[in-house]
Amino acid sequence: LRFRPAQDTLWIAHVPPYPHSRVLRLLEAVRTAPCARVEVIGKSVQGRELHRVVVTNFATPDAAKRTVWLQARQHAWEAPTSYVLEGALRFLVSDDPQAVALRDRVVFHLMPTADPDGCANGAVRFNALGYDLNRHWDEVDPRRPEFLERMPEIFYLKKAILDCAAARGIDLLVNMHNTETAEFLETHADDPAVVARMKRLDDLLAAKTTFDRSAPVRTAAKPDSSTNALWREARIPVVLMEQRISTSKKLGRRPTVADRLAFGRQLIAAMAEAVLP
Repeated sequence: LRFRPAQDTLWIAHVPPYPHSRVLRLLEAVRTAPCARVEVIGKSVQGRELHRVVVTNFATPDAAKRTVWLQARQHAWEAPTSYVLEGALRFLVSDDPQAVALRDRVVFHLMPTADPDGCANGAVRFNALGYDLNRHWDEVDPRRPEFLERMPEIFYLKKAILDCAAARGIDLLVNMHNTETAEFLETHADDPAVVARMKRLDDLLAAKTTFDRSAPVRTAAKPDSSTNALWREARIPVVLMEQRISTSKKLGRRPTVADRLAFGRQLIAAMAEAVLP
C-alpha cells in the first residue's frame, strides 16, 4: 500500500469493517418489528451488552415450530459474518412473503456479536482477557463463577443455548466464521439423522446460494474445544461454517458487502428448509 497519511493514526482493514456501532443501529432498526424480540443475555468483559434477537410469528403457538440458531463474530476480525447475519435478520423481519411464511413455521434465534469488545476495540481473535471465544466450550460451566469472570461471552452464550435447547430443542445451530481460502461446513455430530440434516443444508447452499464449498460437510476427525463441542455435551446439532474472504469461483471475484448481505437471506432460508419437513 502506498499513500500519504493525513493524520497520525491509521486503521488498515483486512476485510470491510463492521463496527460495533453498526450492530447497535441494526438492533434499533429491528427492535420495533412486531415479529422480533431483542434480548440482553449478559455482558462482555468490558461491560458491553450481549444481544440475542428472536424472530417468529408471536401470534401463533411455538409448539409445532422448528428452531434454528445463527451466530456471528466469535472472532472480531471476521467481520463478513456480521454482514451475513444482518442480511438474514433484515430479511426475516421484512414483509417478504417467504419471510412471513417462515415465521409461521420456525423460531429464529440470531446472535449478532459474540465479541462486542473485540469489535469495538479492533481486536482479532481473543476477548479482553485473552481467551479465544471459539475455544473452551468443553470446559466452560455456566454453574461456575470463575468462567463468568474470565470468559463471560462464552458463559452467557452457552447458557442461552443450553436453556433454549432444554426448553424447546434446537434443530440446527450454525456458527459462522471466516477464513482465507476455504468454504465448508464441519460438525462433531455422529447421529445419522442429524448428519443427514447438515448434509441437506450443505447441498441446499451449494445448489441455491453463492456458498462456494471447497469440500462437502465433514465430521471433525477428533473432538476439539470449539462450539461444536456442544454436540458431545448436550446433543445440540452445531455446525461450523467457514466462509472464504478470497476470490469465489462462483462469483468470479472477492465477495463484496452486498454479496454478504444477500447470502444472509439465502443462508437463513436454507437453514429453515433443512429442518422443515
